[in-house]
Amino acid sequence: MRRFTKRISGAAAALAVAAALALCGPAAYAAPAAPGDAQAPAAGAQPADGGPAAQADAAQPAQADASQPEASQADGAQAEPARSEAAAPVSLSYSAHVSNIGWMGAVAGGEVAGTTGRGLPLEALRLVLSDASTGEPLGADAISVEAHVSNVGWQAAVGNGGTAGTTGQSRAVEALRVRLSGELSARYTVWYRVHSAEFGWLGWACDGADAGSAGYGRAVQAVQVAVLPKGDPAPGDTATPFVDRSSEPPSVSYRAHVAGIGWQGSVSDGAVAGTTGQGRALEALSGSVSWYGHGSSSLEVRAHVSNVGWQGWTSGTAGTTGRSLAVEALQFRLSGEAASSYDVWYRVHCSDYGWLGWAKDGASAGTVGLSGLATPIWTIPGGTAPPP
Repeated sequence: MRRFTKRISGAAAALAVAAALALCGPAAYAAPAAPGDAQAPAAGAQPADGGPAAQADAAQPAQADASQPEASQADGAQAEPARSEAAAPVSLSYSAHVSNIGWMGAVAGGEVAGTTGRGLPLEALRLVLSDASTGEPLGADAISVEAHVSNVGWQAAVGNGGTAGTTGQSRAVEALRVRLSGELSARYTVWYRVHSAEFGWLGWACDGADAGSAGYGRAVQAVQVAVLPKGDPAPGDTATPFVDRSSEPPSVSYRAHVAGIGWQGSVSDGAVAGTTGQGRALEALSGSVSWYGHGSSSLEVRAHVSNVGWQGWTSGTAGTTGRSLAVEALQFRLSGEAASSYDVWYRVHCSDYGWLGWAKDGASAGTVGLSGLATPIWTIPGGTAPPP
């Protein structure tokens, strides 16, 4: 559960409001244990961080010599039936196209393609699944790859030997999905993970699940892919293969108009808006809610202003400016999609009284005729007890 705090403050006979809204979603996002751009790959993996090298677009399998005569068959002998792709042992190779480098050399299954620690986005990926006994590539549908590309989104899947992503457009791959054909998937599992800018190595995903991130603009920088027999354990940690910004709780930003100062800069998620210990009344407050990947939501506020009384509800600015009138009490509520999942809790600090108790979802916090000094505001999942 994620919480953010907000405060409203001033001094005797002055109301300054510091508002902080903490929005905690029902399923809070857990960041990878060690975010960063230079995490070590799994044991045994070899980094592919070398310098630029001119690479062939795809390794060509050795072809049988056409000049060799066909072996003669004994009278009545039956030719051995061709094995299906599912029955053949397979081998995997893949290569990465990296910003400022181009196509790098192909690596074997489980090894690192791309770079880490250099801040270079991976822009395209090519996988080739072959018959391990002959080295010949399997059919176009043996394996498929989908790439989520910056400013493009998910592209259509490409088959065995195809290029997922883009080249020459300076667009980073941000996430991947890899699948085997139906026949092969009955015998094998394809595992893959990515090294993502700022997140580092994420967990292993398999069989078409998302690997990477969405909503953050974080480039994939390196990738590992392995095809293992069905039932074999994963190559490593499978926790958090994909980080989705839409799974995070809403975020609130807000700012205060303070006597003798005017509008302060906008702050967000628990930072203090207003002043404390300066005797400056809070005269107006505005705020907003953003929730990536979700419907519209708003933070509505209502202010009790000295010599005016209660104003109406607004999702804009509550209070007054240019009239030297202090805000004495506040009410907050959420509207839109966030209101169905979250409660908003808040309290105020008043001169001569200190911190008052918590109120929520439209109840009054503050005093009439006395000045408030500070107010934190939290939003937590509906039905949860107030903050400590």
